[in-house]
Amino acid sequence: MFVIRSLFLMSYILFWKILYFLRMSLLPLYMRGIIIGCRKCGRSSRDISSDLKYRQSTVAYVIKKWKVSGDCRNVPRISRPTKLGDWDWRVLSRETRKNHTQPVALIREEIQQESGSIVSLNTIHKEAWFSWSCCCP
Repeated sequence: MFVIRSLFLMSYILFWKILYFLRMSLLPLYMRGIIIGCRKCGRSSRDISSDLKYRQSTVAYVIKKWKVSGDCRNVPRISRPTKLGDWDWRVLSRETRKNHTQPVALIREEIQQESGSIVSLNTIHKEAWFSWSCCCP
């Protein structure tokens, strides 16, 4: 009984997360333009949502996106943004080549002191393996 209830709850939460994610993709571009046009005319988001039969949160999201970026289109992201810049990667590779016999936790502390960025232990492991495999064929 508990397992069935928890599965139902998880599927319910997943459904609403997917619906929240898709709410902008379900709204056509011309409707977003109509929402922004109504907003430029001075109408409130509550009036717009009642007239166009969309949820008020959707209308508010379109207006907020338009105010921040000046555009209401969805721009696709190419990939996940990196946490480390070029300089951080150079510091990481230099520290792993220099201190490849030290524990990873000490290498992590040195990198944080030198570059100021937080690096996970898995990233250090990958970089250590990559630098070792490239230097020692």
